[in-house]
Amino acid sequence: MVVCHPVEQVPSPTADRRTVASLWSGVAGLTLLMVVTTVDSLTRGDGYDLTRHWISLLQHGARGWLGTLVFALSGVLVLASVPGLRAVGSTMGGHGGSSTKTDRRDAAALPVLVAALGSALVVIAVIPI
Repeated sequence: MVVCHPVEQVPSPTADRRTVASLWSGVAGLTLLMVVTTVDSLTRGDGYDLTRHWISLLQHGARGWLGTLVFALSGVLVLASVPGLRAVGSTMGGHGGSSTKTDRRDAAALPVLVAALGSALVVIAVIPI
């Protein structure tokens, strides 16, 4: 018995590189946010306590510029990951048709939620709390 599989369209290598770079930008943005805010909070001598204060308070004081910069840069990097998430989500269910309607809906919601996160980080950088 011969089993026929539908022919899948092979994306161009350039599109693959863009998708991978886009996804890695989101990883880099969130890693940058966590590492810089943790190191900045642990090395501050102005009474900032990581266990009691919000990280948005790192925008105040002598090194407030660093907090503003890390929020803005992290937000931009997270926003840059949205096209990659959309590209990956649009291919969901193309392998064997095993995905459900809920899986496709979740895949469509993820880029929207990540875009909201990136936008919030940029807004926090522009309007210090």
